[in-house]
Amino acid sequence: MADLASLHALWDASCVRLRELDGYGCGMVCTEDVQKGGVLLTLPLDVCWTAATARRILAHSAVDAELLEAISDATAIVLHMLMEIKGLDGFRKQHMAFLQRSKVETLLDWSAAELKRLQGSKWPMVCEALRQDILSEYQELSEILEELFQAFEITAEKFLWAHKVLLSRMVAFLREGGSRLLVLGPGQDMFNHSHEAVGSEDVVLEEREGLEVLVVRAFKDFKAGEQAFYSYSPASNGRLLLMGGFTLPDNPFDSVELVLTFPVTAYSAPLFEQLAAGLQSVRKPGAVVMEETEDEFLAMGEESTEATEASLHVRLAGEGSALGGQLERIVAFLRLDELSRCNPHLTSELVAVSDGDVAARRRNLERLRGFLEQMAAQYERPLEDDEAALATSPSLREVQALQVLIGEKRIFRKALRLLDEKLGWLWQGLGPRGVLTGALATAVARRSRRGLNFGARRLASVSASKREYDFDLFTIGGGSGGVRGSRWAAMQYGAKVALAELPFAIVSTKHEAGGLGGPEPKSGRVSARGVRGRANWTKGHLLALQSSLPEFLHCMH
Repeated sequence: MADLASLHALWDASCVRLRELDGYGCGMVCTEDVQKGGVLLTLPLDVCWTAATARRILAHSAVDAELLEAISDATAIVLHMLMEIKGLDGFRKQHMAFLQRSKVETLLDWSAAELKRLQGSKWPMVCEALRQDILSEYQELSEILEELFQAFEITAEKFLWAHKVLLSRMVAFLREGGSRLLVLGPGQDMFNHSHEAVGSEDVVLEEREGLEVLVVRAFKDFKAGEQAFYSYSPASNGRLLLMGGFTLPDNPFDSVELVLTFPVTAYSAPLFEQLAAGLQSVRKPGAVVMEETEDEFLAMGEESTEATEASLHVRLAGEGSALGGQLERIVAFLRLDELSRCNPHLTSELVAVSDGDVAARRRNLERLRGFLEQMAAQYERPLEDDEAALATSPSLREVQALQVLIGEKRIFRKALRLLDEKLGWLWQGLGPRGVLTGALATAVARRSRRGLNFGARRLASVSASKREYDFDLFTIGGGSGGVRGSRWAAMQYGAKVALAELPFAIVSTKHEAGGLGGPEPKSGRVSARGVRGRANWTKGHLLALQSSLPEFLHCMH
């Protein structure tokens, strides 16, 4: 590496040097002990590859100012990199020469047959779209900047290679206002990734003597001769494979992306935006990111001056507690969507009234479960088959594909299990087609008249077909809660209510628990003594049914 003298000069004040390492190719090794938080490498921003520097170089090459504004930051840096390959000797040319000798392979190098190994995942589609975008941009720019491309021998292959280098080695810093600063530092790009460093803020921009500098700090103690790492940000195996060309076993930051689109109106759009304020993915300015978008966000589509749809984007996390919170936030959006479809003039007051509707919660948990099942069904084979295949030590790309798929499938399995647990809890109190047990009837019946959601026709909205029902509320269980809830619904709201107690008994007896009013009616809030002879509380709206369980189930169908 004697031909990297100019690069080594940039690192004189640092305590790392480039070395060849088994299993890594190359990496940065400490020349002395470095404590946690200590500086490993410092680079002035003006020696790094940035869009600002690239645009200055392109402007000197007579590139039109309007075109310079139109091209992306990444493309500007790519053009600068390719021009320096043919430029004068110096640290930038040496840096490019080193990168040309290095093996830079990412998902963009996979053939169509190899991409099929990732069937069911989004990454083959993302990869092909990215490749086509890069090649289309090359085609367009090669016509506009024909003389520049010929002078510096910029071909489609080189253009794609430079984009791969930038994707795999740059760091992206969030700026105020949400913009990103792309930086490729000579030396910073030679550190390898460690997921253990995530969250340590080990790569930062600092101001020294009025100038911005790129600083790499130790996320833990490193010994002299030990390889130093930093974090490329919390990225999934799919993202690491696309951008970095590698995957990690049991990557704790694996994720799958869920996108749900909802129709919105002038009434409901502000409610969706209010709900979006609770999404958990606010990123601090100055943070290093690999994903261009936040983990959770709501995008409002625009048509003329009024949005007509909203798209919820959630990157489901592999970590259990975070995943549970994400599922709850998605269910809240599904519930708002359901309410807005039923009421075109929905207000926040009506939303608040509906809060706590157990039947609606069940419907939307099942709705979300259905979405996830559909996504999981896109994979060719089950998780266990992939885990078994991984154990047979196939080729590197097969291992990488399997690690991506296994991580995603585990998330789907965790998510479905969590939803089943939530539904299982509800099913203990909520039966099919909106039938409420006595214990829950009271709480539901106390909703305001406008937000009352125990009506059987409303509860049956989960079914696509229209059905007719004999009752607005069917309560199973004539205990104190069942009687109280049924009576409240009938008397306060005029609901047509039926109550079933099996085995049937007007009151509990010494020998048989149950009956209307519960096992100890005298101690309950509703005395069963007052039930006898008053089965028609409000114009026949309450019916006590005597039936066997098979007959009852037959009636329900």
